[in-house]
Amino acid sequence: MTSRFLKDNGAFIKGLNEKNLRYIYYKDTGKVLVKFRKNWSNNAINLLEDCYGKDLVEIEKSKPRGRPKKTENRLVKRKEPVKLKNSIAVNDSSDEENDTDRNFLNFKINDRVKCQEYEELGFGIICKLEVYVNDEGNSYFNAHVKYENDEVEICGVESLKRARGRRPKPKFIEEKNQVEGNSDEDKLSLIKIEGELYLIDCKNEVYDLDSTYLGWYDGEKIKRVNV
Repeated sequence: MTSRFLKDNGAFIKGLNEKNLRYIYYKDTGKVLVKFRKNWSNNAINLLEDCYGKDLVEIEKSKPRGRPKKTENRLVKRKEPVKLKNSIAVNDSSDEENDTDRNFLNFKINDRVKCQEYEELGFGIICKLEVYVNDEGNSYFNAHVKYENDEVEICGVESLKRARGRRPKPKFIEEKNQVEGNSDEDKLSLIKIEGELYLIDCKNEVYDLDSTYLGWYDGEKIKRVNV
């Protein structure tokens, strides 16, 4: 079993998430396996079938994530939240943080994971989480996974499997001279403002998803520069 890139006349074919498409080739049977069908266009599938034959191309069915849902219906009464009188409005970013955790499936930097697209590389460490937006406006939540051979691969978070056990201490993600210069001021987090996702630092300075500086956040809206 080997992992191969899909090419057409020597050129790499990209998937819907703008990453080079890969498939699994079984030498003993000559069959190929396509994973993550949602990243493959119909033209890419047709190209693969032309190369190996339609009968030898198999598409893996996606497996549901998480625990199975219970069939029993239970009615739960929710209590109305207590309303505070004469209280000061406070900017609560917990909703944005929860949205970020859900989008990245609760994966964190320094988590030890295995990517289903690169299983032959074994386990690696997440060194970066990012949001990629393609030309059609679709958002993809990716993780940069670094392996012990210093190779870094970009994987969709839906393709990751978390290793069991405690989160290990980072071994090779950052060089010592880089760690000394880092501070909490350099860290950016996702925030949703007026229905749009932005990056914000500890000083409430706001950037777009391409890290372009926009202005600062006053708790309600962005005070843009040069406006």
